[in-house]
Parts: sequence; C-alpha cells; structure tokens
Amino acid sequence: MLSIYKITLRSDFEPQLREAGLKFITATQRFGKTIFNSNWQTGRFIVPAMTRSELREAIEKPAETRVMYFDPHDLVELLIDEVAGMPGALPLLSFALSELYLKYLARQREASIGGKTIDRAITLEDYKEIGGVIQSLTGRADEEYCKLVQLDATYEQIVKNVMLRMVALGSGELARRRVHLEELGYPEKIQPQVLKVIKQFSSVHLLVNGTDSDNKPFVEPAHDALVQGWQRLKDWVQDEKNLGLQRRLTPAASEWKSKQNRSYLWHNDPYLDVLQNIKSTDKSWLNEVEAEFVKQSVKRREREVWLWRGGFTLAILFISGVALNQWIRTQDAEIRTLASSSESLFASNRQLDALIDGIKAEKKLKFMARLPISIQSETKTQVMNALQQALYWAQENNRWESGQSQIRSVRFNPSGNIIASASDDGSIKFWNLDGTLIEWKENGKRKTILSGHNKQRVNNIEFSHDGKVLASAGWDKNIQLWDMNNYKIIKPLTGHKQKVFSVSFSPNGQILASGSWDKTIKLWDIKTGKLKKTFPPK
Repeated sequence: MLSIYKITLRSDFEPQLREAGLKFITATQRFGKTIFNSNWQTGRFIVPAMTRSELREAIEKPAETRVMYFDPHDLVELLIDEVAGMPGALPLLSFALSELYLKYLARQREASIGGKTIDRAITLEDYKEIGGVIQSLTGRADEEYCKLVQLDATYEQIVKNVMLRMVALGSGELARRRVHLEELGYPEKIQPQVLKVIKQFSSVHLLVNGTDSDNKPFVEPAHDALVQGWQRLKDWVQDEKNLGLQRRLTPAASEWKSKQNRSYLWHNDPYLDVLQNIKSTDKSWLNEVEAEFVKQSVKRREREVWLWRGGFTLAILFISGVALNQWIRTQDAEIRTLASSSESLFASNRQLDALIDGIKAEKKLKFMARLPISIQSETKTQVMNALQQALYWAQENNRWESGQSQIRSVRFNPSGNIIASASDDGSIKFWNLDGTLIEWKENGKRKTILSGHNKQRVNNIEFSHDGKVLASAGWDKNIQLWDMNNYKIIKPLTGHKQKVFSVSFSPNGQILASGSWDKTIKLWDIKTGKLKKTFPPK
C-alpha cells in the first residue's frame, strides 16, 4: 500500500530535509536514494515569493481600509526594499507595520490630549524611530527584556534560558527552533516567571504559539530575523559553551521520562560531571525533567561504582603480588595518560574536554588512594596540575591585565570580536579575543589607549548598535563620543553638573541617554551633539 504524505517547508530548509531523508531511506531500503530523489523532484510544488507589486498591495490595502496613507509614499518602497527576496518576508513586514501603526496611535493620543488633529499617516519619522523592519523586531525584543529585568533581576537568566532553547544550531546562520511547552517546564519556584516571559513576548508578536500534528502545544520565534539580528541573543549563544550539550540532553531526558527505564540514563556519559556542575549553579539552564535525569544518572553511576568496588575488594584478595604490582603500574600509566591528555587538550583550546579528562584522572587517583597501595608522587602532582589548570585557568583565560587601575566597565562591540575596557585612570583600551591589545597610529605614533576625561574615572562605556561609535561616561561631568574607525573624539557632550555614571544608545542609534549624580537623565542628539531633553525637567 502506497502512503502519501504532504510536507510544507520553507525553501531555505530544503537541503536539511533532503540530507536527513536520504540518510534515513538509504539506511532502511535498497535504492532508497533514487526513489527519494525522483519522488521529491516530481512531487514538489513551489509557492513563489511575493512580487514587489504583491507586497505593495499587502502594505497599502489594509491602510486604505482604515483611511490611512504613507507619508511620503516612497516609504512603501523602503519597506519593500527591506523584505523583498527574504524568506518569511510577510510576517516580518506585518510586525513592522504593526509597530508603525502603534507609533501613529501614540501620536494621535498625544494630539487629542492637546486638542489637536493630526493626519492619518504612517510617517517616515516613525519608520526611522523604530529602526526599520529588522530593528523594529530586535528593538522591541530589547525593550521587553529590559521591562522584565527592571521588574525582577532574576528575569535576566530566565529570558536567556527560554530564548536559547529557541535557537537552532547548525553550520550556517542561526535559525529559529520550535520548542514544545513541556520542554519549558522548570521547577515550581521559577515556572510562573518562565510563563510570564512567554506570555509577554507573545503578546507583542515576538513569539508565536501553536499546536503540532500530535496536538502538543509549542512556542517559537515569530521570525528568523529575531535570532539572527537580536544582538543580545547572539551574545548569549556565543557565551553559552554547552548549548550543543543541551541539544543532546533534552531528547534523552524526554525519552527517559516517557519510557521510565533506567537503561536510558547517562551513567557512563563523560559529560555527566559537567551537567552535575551546571545543575548545582544558580545559572543552571536545566529544566525540571533534565535536572531529574541528571540526578538519577549520577545516582546510578554511584551505585554501580559501589558495587564494582565491593567486587574488586573481594577479587583483589586472590591476586598474586606480581599481578598486583603489574595492575598498579597499569593504573598509574592510565592516570598519567589522562593527565597528559588533559594538558594537551587544554593547550589546543578544548577546555571542556580537558576538564573531563582531568576529572577522570582525579577520580582514578582517589580510588587508588583508598586501596592499601601507593601511587607515585609524580603522578599525583601531574594530575593536580592538569586539573587545576582546566578548572581555574580555563575560567580565567579571558581576564586580561589592564594596568594598575581598576576596570570599571567592559563591553563587547556588536560584532563580538572586540572588547573595550574603561578604568579609574580615565583610560579606555580595546582588546582582541586572544587577550592582545589593539594598536592604532596617531600622528605616526602607535597608541593603545584613549584618554579624554582629564585622567578621571571612566565609569561606563557603550557601543552604538552599528559599532561605529563608542560613548564614555566620566567623573569629569562629561560624555565623550569616539569614532571607532580612527579612535578619535567626535565631540564631547557637556551639561551634567555632577559625575556621569551611565550612557545608553537608543535602538535606532540616533539618541544617547545619560545618567548622573545630579539626579537627571539627559537625552542627546548623536548627530548634532545637542541636548534634546532633561528628566526630570528643571
């Protein structure tokens, strides 16, 4: 009997389906590759992308039904230029248009309070303020994130945990990942906050909810542009070294829960110690099922080790002295090999694998120490050195000396390849990720330091969203804007009466906010350097 299946697939995911399908069919039936290729080619129905005229109609018609228009009319073309040819253009365009409409409603409310009437227009100023189509999405994500963190600082980790699960890993560009709600089941004390994150991000159309063919509810990012363009999320992906391990753990824990079978536990997996360490930290990303899976895996391993030790103790009574000595030498050699492997892996920048081999060597050493035998002191020293290197130096290898002054602020640039640091002595330095200082030439001389605050403390630095400008807040009551193309001052922003403590760019990068000991917040126009507004007003 011939079975017929229908699959709806975005064209940019077709190579992944083809590869997965070929592997499965080739493994299960003869000549499967030929059958799959022929059926796939003849059975495909390609839905073409919308043309510019169709996109124009999709933009203008809904506005016309509400008796609205675009000012100037070229704004429609700007919107089309941003999404034309992009996969999933329509939902992204829909989000941007909804943000523009909310901007109009805000202007209308403000005008009505003042007894004024405004044109029913979507304006170019609104478009620039939201930062265009892509930045409207990522800007709203930052806005909702900040709202939650201001409400409760614990949301910083919770939003991170939720959003990282919605990123699909691969060799190419990041993509969104559909997550079943059961995967977002966390311990009772934080589950209400997890649900609030999902609800709040869904209410502004950053996330979408649905039910799959198995009637299981899920949530996923509304568009790939969110995971590809949201800098905060990209930084989280870069910083989280165990994201691949999470992708292995989640289905394994889910299968263990459904089967209720101890044989599915990871009691022999070399990464179990890593997961146990993650589980014990306050930044653990394990959900409730994964945490229990790790706990039971550790328990099973401990029980099996205890049984093995008991059997070994009985068996060792029957081993001759010669055989025992040979066995001890073998164990000593294995411990040394693991320690050497840890050192080599660490030198190759594979710190996680180095840590695993170091832990294995240390566990073997501890076991041998419980027996009435002696291990060479050189072996003990080698193991301890390798383990300490992996445990401590691996955690510290990205902390670099920056002179004698204390560092007050560090920031990644938007591309994630440069770190800026600001110090008590008024200096600002830039670092490569390998820990070397970045040099540039000024008047024929090599420089590695920016100085622009009269040698007084630089309390905060911030990159603009395009990485072209760096703002620094100083105790000299001033703000400096630096051109990152040539490391020179663009202009100083003066107006605060006390020390400046904080600076932050708006999502569109055109406004800078600053906070000071004079209890004011000031908004500055980046292009002109002029003060736009002060809160609270004098």
